[in-house]
Parts: sequence; C-alpha cells; structure tokens
Amino acid sequence: MSPHLYYVDAGGTGEYTEKKSRFIGELRKVTDPEQAALFLKETRRLYSDARHHCSAWIIGQNREVKHSNDDGEPSGTAGRPILSVLEGAKLTDAALIVTRYFGGVLLGTGGLVRAYTEAAKAAVAASTLICPLPAQTIDLSFEYAQWPLVQSLIAKENAFIPEISYGEQVEARIAFYDGEDPAVIAAAGRIISGLEAITKRSGLAASLHSVRLAETDHTIILYDGDTSQRYEV
Repeated sequence: MSPHLYYVDAGGTGEYTEKKSRFIGELRKVTDPEQAALFLKETRRLYSDARHHCSAWIIGQNREVKHSNDDGEPSGTAGRPILSVLEGAKLTDAALIVTRYFGGVLLGTGGLVRAYTEAAKAAVAASTLICPLPAQTIDLSFEYAQWPLVQSLIAKENAFIPEISYGEQVEARIAFYDGEDPAVIAAAGRIISGLEAITKRSGLAASLHSVRLAETDHTIILYDGDTSQRYEV
C-alpha cells in the first residue's frame, strides 16, 4: 500500500449540466473488479432511462488494475477523462460512474471531455477521502499512577489510544505515525523513549506492530494487512 494513496471512506454524488445534458457522477469504494461491475449494474438500474453510463475504476495497493469505458460516447471522451480524475486524486480501490441524460444538443469532443471531467470531479469533491500513512501500534499495561503521564505524552506527540481497558492495571493500545519524514520519525522516537521512561521498561521498540493509520473527523482507522478497524477518538 503506497503511503500517499487516497481511499474512499464515504462515497459521494455530484452533478454537472452542459447545454441541457445532465451528468451525474458517483464515487464508491470497491476492492475488486466484480464489486465495480456490480456498482455499474446498480447504476444502470437506478438511472435506466439515461443515455450513457460511463465508468472508470482503479483497484489495488499499487493501482495495478485500471479500467475505463465510454459506453457509446466517442472514444476517449468519457471513460478516459473519468479515469484521469481518479488518477489525479491519487485514488485507489475506487470506482466512478458518470451517468448522462442527453439534453438534445451535441456537445462535441471538447464539450464531452469537459462535462465528464467536471461531473467526476464533483463526485470526488462530495466524497470523504482518507490517506492511510505508515504507523506503529504497541500494547502496554501500566500502573494507574502512570496513566496521567502516558496521556500527557500521547497528547503532546499527536498519538492515539484506540483501545483501553481498566483492570488491575491500565491496558492500552497506543498508535502513532511512523515513516520517512524526519519530524515524524523523531516524534515516534520520543514516544518510545517516553513510554520506556514512564513504565521503566526498555526495549519497547521490539513490541511495535506496523500498520497504516488514517484520520477522518473524530475517527481513526487502523489498517492491518487487508483488515481495518475504526475507532472514535
């Protein structure tokens, strides 16, 4: 999974009108071509009286699956512009369909490219996108007296506590960003050294687990391999 790709957290719908032709764009999260094909089938059923349902999708951690279709529009005027919007937004695991209701006026090649592009952009703008970044988690247990110090460290370094339980000791999962950026690497180092000082344990780095972390509103999403978990924070 590239550290700079975006994923659809909540799909959206946008519209564009050109010379009485109505273009309806809808973006949705998909994880394989079968899901994308089902999305297209559902859209055709929903807008069964429309003239065209042009589509594009990009799928895979390395964006290895790319597809576009003009659905009867002149070659290169619909599917390719929609795909270009997905590429420009650095999206993957995403399908975008633009449905056209013909308004009776021919738009020409340039007009079609512009209209499909704008409808696709409107759908992306109406969606919630997330960018999972390299991160680490560590599971710790510590005394209640140490809890305020842990909280202070986490708040200072912009880390998260997605899971916590209270028993004889406090047990918490701590998540924080890690990657190639020097400032992020430094912050991760401070978190580890700070936790070692607070809990009086050395070698905590050996307990780290590599994940991907994304934020949206008051939610963080942890991606661990092919699975993901959402947490309110």
